[in-house]
Amino acid sequence: MQTTPTHGNSHTPPSLHHQARSKLPPHVLQVLNALPPDTHPMTQLCAAVLALQPASKFAAAYQSGIHKSKYWEPFYEDTLDLVAKLPEVWY
Repeated sequence: MQTTPTHGNSHTPPSLHHQARSKLPPHVLQVLNALPPDTHPMTQLCAAVLALQPASKFAAAYQSGIHKSKYWEPFYEDTLDLVAKLPEVWY
């Protein structure tokens, strides 16, 4: 069973975890750069999120047959990845 790290047993600061997740894959940048300059920001966000799907931990786990009771674990990881990448998508 996975447990949440506490301050005492966590060796890496949360900011470093966030920083490690923040880099956008090159193909996502290509998708964003291919959009017209007047593309609405929400359309840009949607395109970036959809382009991130090949790196989805949830999609990989689902394809591997993960049990429903464990869906939250890769979903949570994907959420952390997406939140870390949002500033890169925005700029």
